[in-house]
Parts: sequence; structure tokens; C-alpha cells
Amino acid sequence: MIDWTRFRELVVLTGAGVSVASGLGTYRGKGGLWERAGVAQEATADCMQQDPWRCWKFFQPLMEEALKAEPNPAHLALAELEKKFRGEFLLITQNVDGLHRAAGSTKLAEIHGNLLRRRCSSSGCALIPFEERSFPSDLPLCPLCGSAVRPDIVLFGEQLPLHESHLAKKALRTVDLFIGVGTSGTVQ
Repeated sequence: MIDWTRFRELVVLTGAGVSVASGLGTYRGKGGLWERAGVAQEATADCMQQDPWRCWKFFQPLMEEALKAEPNPAHLALAELEKKFRGEFLLITQNVDGLHRAAGSTKLAEIHGNLLRRRCSSSGCALIPFEERSFPSDLPLCPLCGSAVRPDIVLFGEQLPLHESHLAKKALRTVDLFIGVGTSGTVQ
């Protein structure tokens, strides 16, 4: 049993294994998403720039699964731990399914983004990322600049979002308890 009162700063890192009980697959495990044909071409920043609808279509099955999924006991337990922990707390997730937020986690860094959020593909656009709980029937366009709207996730060839990366690095500098759950630990 962990004596939570002994710790001032807690960081929890979660990966796809946390969402398996919600019916979602892993990325790197047997049968994982990254074994699917096309991942090297379609889950990339280049594909989003050159053929955004092709990139959208690649993520359609994953988005549809995420839309059906519900938080499981692990998501709920971590949200409850956040509420009860008396010190500094940060949940860093590699998951893009939005289930930690749905479970009630608020001190959260979604370092790979969230499939249920959208943003403009133009880096200079002022469109604020927004939640969207349905898959588009056609390529969505930005109401401000006309560029393609894209899933708010990190694609291969892109950097982690600055804000989330900063939160994670800052928390990891002073943490006195780190817990990793459901992650292979092979992602930088």
C-alpha cells in the first residue's frame, strides 16, 4: 500500500494499455494500430499537408472506436487519485482517446493530442482547437482561413505540443513519485 502523504509531487504517465479495458487496442502490441498497412504514409505530417482527407480516413476507425469507448476503472481511479492527492499532481498521457478527461481528470497533459479535438492545419490561424464528437463526411475547412481542419493529434514528423511538453518536463524535474501505467516505455 502506498502512503500518499509521503510525497509532495506525483506524476503519472499512461499509455494505450490503460484504455484496453475500454475496448481500445494498443499501438505497438500484437495487432496494434502501427501494424496496419499505410501507417508510414498516412499517419504523417506530410500526408496531412499533401492529402488531408487521406490522413483523416486513416484515423477514421480509431476515432469511431474512441467515440464509443467509456472510461474504465483505471481512468476513474486516476481521476479520483488526482482529487485526493494533497500535493502537486500531473497526469501525462500518450493516449489520444480523451478517456482521462471523460473520467474527470483535469491536471492533464495529452502529449500526443486528442482525436476528439480539431484544429486548423495552418500554423498561423487563430482558430481555437475545439471538440468534435463525430467523424466528418467530407474534408472540414477552417471557418477563419479556409485551410483544412485536422485532428488535434501529433502525427509522425511533428513535434510534441509546446504547452504539454513544457508541463511534463517541468513536473518531471521536481517529482518525488513517478508512476507509469499501460505504456511500453519505448516512445521518447
